[in-house]
Amino acid sequence: MRAEREVYVVDDSHIIVSMITQSIKQVDGLKATAFKSGEEMVIAAEVIQPDVVILDFFLDTEIKGGMNGGDVAWYLRKNFPDTKIILISGTSSKKALAEIQDLDVDAHLHKDEDDILDLISAKVIELLG
Repeated sequence: MRAEREVYVVDDSHIIVSMITQSIKQVDGLKATAFKSGEEMVIAAEVIQPDVVILDFFLDTEIKGGMNGGDVAWYLRKNFPDTKIILISGTSSKKALAEIQDLDVDAHLHKDEDDILDLISAKVIELLG
């Protein structure tokens, strides 16, 4: 029997991270762990490398110089190149979208989609193939 795949969910909104985490846990074979900051997730990733990270682009940083979503994506790609990254955002800003395009992520999904939870789950399943 195959072990559960590790999915980390990083969002500074308690409601969003909770909804995504619960949605992922409904998929057989997936384990979801929630984090409110990039720093917390990085510490955990050093112990258990995630298979997929669902990451908010606009993370509030609690400390000066803290990690935003772009910083976390860069860190993951450099240190865990096999980890799949799904970036989520609620922005339509051209500047932010250009920054997101420059990141080496596997997918970008917009939080305002009506069926965002289903889209995220489907993308995780697709990326894990």
